[in-house]
Amino acid sequence: MNAGIAGVSRGQEDERALPRSLDRALVPPGFLRAPLGHGGFLQAFFVDLGESRKTSARQQAMEQGARRLRACFLHHQGTRWPHLRIPGDVPDRRRLILARMQQFLRGLVDTSALRQMVLMCRGQIIASALPLDPEDCDRLEFLSRRLDRISQHAAGTDHGELVQADVYARSFWYSAALFGFADIGYSEDFVRHRSKQVARELAHLLAMLDEGPNEPIKEAPDPAQ
Repeated sequence: MNAGIAGVSRGQEDERALPRSLDRALVPPGFLRAPLGHGGFLQAFFVDLGESRKTSARQQAMEQGARRLRACFLHHQGTRWPHLRIPGDVPDRRRLILARMQQFLRGLVDTSALRQMVLMCRGQIIASALPLDPEDCDRLEFLSRRLDRISQHAAGTDHGELVQADVYARSFWYSAALFGFADIGYSEDFVRHRSKQVARELAHLLAMLDEGPNEPIKEAPDPAQ
């Protein structure tokens, strides 16, 4: 089943079927649950998020498994579901965060005329909606420097925006930026609006990803000084 964790849980004990080290905000992309009745649930946390068709097949498998468990429960005249947990290969926190980032980037590409969207932070590529084209990679360094110059001269803000016929870019958070590539014309206003929304979500995820002594929040100026 390629599930990191599978198990049967009871009501409020549902939380125990997930690794404590994972933030609940990161769980939905790979988490499926089917009710068993009598306060029980069958749930699984999938390592491979898969495509929509694969997700649909997994949901069907979960429902079939739930029906069989209910039949067994009734056959043996059960009154209370036991708490069972079958651990597998659980993805680490970083993989979950990166997968979630990619979902936001892919959603932006799917709803606009952009063919690619890339997230960079401090000059490093963090995630992309689709596998990166070598030509786009070659352009990123130049576009990043140009966006930095625009941000430095932006009035009333530390963030800048770059708009070209085939590129849309905006900086946000602490030295983070989104770079969108298009082969045809795109709606500037729509992409700007959606990019702002995605940037807000990515800022939260970048904060989760960026741990240790060099966190941006620790590098930022102290407003009290």
